[in-house]
Amino acid sequence: MNKEQKFGVRRRHVALGAMLGGLLIAGCTSEESKSPYSVCDRFRVYAQNRWEPLGAAGRAELDPASEKVASFSPNEVMGVDGWYDSKTPVYAQNPAPFNNGVYLHLSAKVDGKDAWVSFAGSRGDTTQPDPASLDGGVPVDLKPECQIASYPAK
Repeated sequence: MNKEQKFGVRRRHVALGAMLGGLLIAGCTSEESKSPYSVCDRFRVYAQNRWEPLGAAGRAELDPASEKVASFSPNEVMGVDGWYDSKTPVYAQNPAPFNNGVYLHLSAKVDGKDAWVSFAGSRGDTTQPDPASLDGGVPVDLKPECQIASYPAK
């Protein structure tokens, strides 16, 4: 498996999604993101598998109510290349640190557009379901060099 397959950046558009390289994402393009939000080297995170609803949603905007453009199964690898703190908690009822306003920028564009996953929907390592636990698992390491300066991009 090469680097592009490992991080899921080489995907073809298929209406219902396709299982390639271990990732199921509906509507992804076959090109890497050339986005102003791609501020650091691509790194791997995992879709959360601790609390319902399991998995993660890729969103068109920094808003949990925005259009869902991608779906990730529990513990599925997601390639990301930056993060932005919207300062508005996404899931305020979650225990810290999974109650913040951080969104991760997906490194692969979806239908030619940028897409985002919430910090609450991602983990730094795989997890097991445990709905009664307050321990959400290993949080994503928010490296300072990967912080996106502004949204929307200027």
